[in-house]
Amino acid sequence: MGLDRFVENEDGTLSIFGTGIHLKLKGGEKAIGLWRLTFDPVIGELISEEYHGRFDVDAAGTTQAICEALS
Repeated sequence: MGLDRFVENEDGTLSIFGTGIHLKLKGGEKAIGLWRLTFDPVIGELISEEYHGRFDVDAAGTTQAICEALS
């Protein structure tokens, strides 16, 4: 979970890539999210943000599967 890598773009901005929660349990339950942020270090501001996948750990069946795996 967190920062995976960053790329310096030709225009001086940074593209920052990361992952959310990755859970693979018997039965195939999982919650996965991938994100990409574009940051301008000159002005110190976030220019854009994209989120792909599922970031909802409470998605149907996931919470129960996690609790069962940990008990």
